[in-house]
Amino acid sequence: KYWPPNRWLVEKLYKDITIPSPPFVHTKRIDDNLVIDKEMDLDSFVGYIKSWSGYKEYVKINKEDPSIPLKAALQHEMALHGTKTLRINWKVVMLLAKKALK
Repeated sequence: KYWPPNRWLVEKLYKDITIPSPPFVHTKRIDDNLVIDKEMDLDSFVGYIKSWSGYKEYVKINKEDPSIPLKAALQHEMALHGTKTLRINWKVVMLLAKKALK
């Protein structure tokens, strides 16, 4: 509801994108367990969430900031577990193509 219409491309890990040939040759899709794994403090994580287009659309429509209750809930859980950082990871997919020589 809050994501742009083409968000499904990300959700499907770009599997439905076809690289046009020509002009491109030697196309390749790489998704061999590539993962970004990062530790973030809570403020950095909330800042990351606020960069999402879905977050911005939610705020625009609902006139409220969902990061406030999220941050409070995460602070509570982090205090219970005695941790100061969150471990975040997300899958990386690359679409590679070489432009054909003329």
